[in-house]
This record gives sequence, C-alpha cells and structure tokens, in this order.
Amino acid sequence: MTFQSKIFLLCQDSQLYTNLRLQNEFEQLAFDVQMVAKSELRLGPQDVFPLSQCSAGMIRSSGVDWDDIDLDASEAFYDAGGSVYNSPFLLRLLRDKTQQWNLLSRLDLSPIPSFQCRGLPTQNFMGLLRAAGTAHSSRSCSFVVKPNRGQGGRGICFFETEKSLKMFLESRYWMKDQKFLIQPLLSVRKEYRVFLLNGEVLSVLQRQPGPGDFRANFSQGGQGQIVSQVPSSLQRFVRPCQSLKGFFFGTIEIIETNSGHFYCVEVNGMPGIQELELLTQKNMASKIVKGLVTAFSLK
Repeated sequence: MTFQSKIFLLCQDSQLYTNLRLQNEFEQLAFDVQMVAKSELRLGPQDVFPLSQCSAGMIRSSGVDWDDIDLDASEAFYDAGGSVYNSPFLLRLLRDKTQQWNLLSRLDLSPIPSFQCRGLPTQNFMGLLRAAGTAHSSRSCSFVVKPNRGQGGRGICFFETEKSLKMFLESRYWMKDQKFLIQPLLSVRKEYRVFLLNGEVLSVLQRQPGPGDFRANFSQGGQGQIVSQVPSSLQRFVRPCQSLKGFFFGTIEIIETNSGHFYCVEVNGMPGIQELELLTQKNMASKIVKGLVTAFSLK
C-alpha cells in the first residue's frame, strides 16, 4: 500500500472506540496514521517530537489530568505550519469549565448559572447561591459541584442541603483547592447533543438520565434516541457555534428543564461517536474523516 500524508491522532487511550474508528477510516483512505500518547510528546527548540513527522492531526485527549502538553505541542506544531483539528487554541478554552462558561456567555448561549467560591463561604455568598437555586430550580437547596476539568460526568458532586454544601466549601478552602463551579441542580426534562461537522449539523441526539441519576451521559447509563432535525427551540444555540473559529467537529450540549427553560451545558470539542453510530447504524467516522480531508485538502 502506498501511503499518503502521515496523520497523528493525539490521544490518552488508543484503544477507545472513537480513536480506533477514526484510525480505521483514515487508513481506508490510504493515510498513514500515527497514534500518539501524551507521554510520548517532547517539546524541543526545533520541532515537536513525534508530531513533526506528520503533516496534520486530530487532538483526542482530554485535560482531566491537568497536563496540557498535548495542547502545548499541538500549538507549536500549528505554528510550524502543521494543521490540527480542532484548533488547540479553541480546545484550551473549552477544556477549562470556567473559561468555557465565559465563552458561552460571550456567545449568548445561556450557560447554566454558575458560581466560584474564593476564600471561605460567607453568608452573603451562600445567599447568592440560595437565590440562584430559587430562581432556576424547583429544588432551591440542591446544588451540583463540577470540577474545572472533567469528562463524561465524572467527578461531579451532588448536595441536597445548603448546610452540606457549605461544609464542603469550607473543607476545600482549607485544602487550598477551589477549582470547581457551583450550580443549582436543575430538573432536566430532556438533554440534546447536536453534532456539528465543519459548520453543518451532522446529527441530533436526544437523551434522558439513567434510572436514579441526574446525568444523561452515555457513559453513565443515559438513554438516547436520534431526532430527525434540529428543534426550532435549539437553533439559537447552534448558529453561533457553526461559525466558531477552529471548531471543525464537536457537539453542543443543551438541556431543557421541567420548567421549559433551555441552557447550554457545554461545547464539546472531543466527543465520542460510539453512541451516535450505535443509534444511527451509520458510518459516522467515515463522514468525519472524509469531511476533514475534503475541507482542508489533505493529500
């Protein structure tokens, strides 16, 4: 077989479903695919080993380990003339929940009301949380705490009382670790995941939380089904992301509460496709790879 350009897939686990599917579809088009783990990356004065041996690549690693060498290396690779999808500069914003919340606010995408605690939780701060819970949730004293970096709903804490939340915030202050967001627990009726590919809607997935859980993630037992088109109520969330610079493939995740309000949970620049392929019975990995090859003239 005569290989074309060498493509890297920068990932934490080369055996994950999505990574294997993308690798296979690149190889079907005769591209030489190099799986690169974070631990293999080396930053040097001349190049980025081993990315310097490639002409383009995709970032498929998360930042849950607080190690951003994958983004550092990808940015250096991009500055040297290589092509990276999605943009590592955008992924740096999306990786951190606080920075992403600020981005969603600038795009007017109605992110979930969120708070950060700095120092010990004061009476005034707890009052702000209580007011937000009353305004946005039927369970005014219930809250979720999300780590600044997370994946698949992991690491989220749930508090049913204001007292238990206050004790948690006090303990984290003394541990000198306050890298998290506090949000009122919303009663979710539906969750939507809109897949975008090069500015076009690829598919829309509607999900509901699994039994006894408030998370609708596929990895946490959430149940999903395909929606034939983007509901009109979601269009205002989709349009700004279709023109988001550096956003080639990813998802917009939106919830509808029992009270009929819509909030953007996150923009995900590295979604998995296992659930999507399972429900659609279509080769979505091929569409992603062929879309990338066509859009960016990879040879």
